[in-house]
Amino acid sequence: MAGVKNLAVLAHPAPEFNYTTLIVSRAPSERLADADPREVALALGTAIQRLVVSLGGQPAYKILARGLGAGHLHLEIVPRSTNVKGGAELAAGSATIDVDPTLARDALAANA
Repeated sequence: MAGVKNLAVLAHPAPEFNYTTLIVSRAPSERLADADPREVALALGTAIQRLVVSLGGQPAYKILARGLGAGHLHLEIVPRSTNVKGGAELAAGSATIDVDPTLARDALAANA
């Protein structure tokens, strides 16, 4: 990805939600402040553009920062899709995906 050396954009290998996309640091980092804001912006724009093309339009999405205190930090871009958690999933702490993660990965990679 042009202009981004320290971050990677990839399809989540074990998602809780369909087409979850990750932005991860190539080096261990526990603070978002350690990342170059220009690289974060470019990576985020790239991830969202891949989702728009892959899903055929501008999806609603949320962005989560996770991994604080675990030796790494990553951002998750989660499009609103058919598998938004309901009461049973929330209560059980389970996840239901209805798109094979490898198909999501291949679709996102094809639009890189």
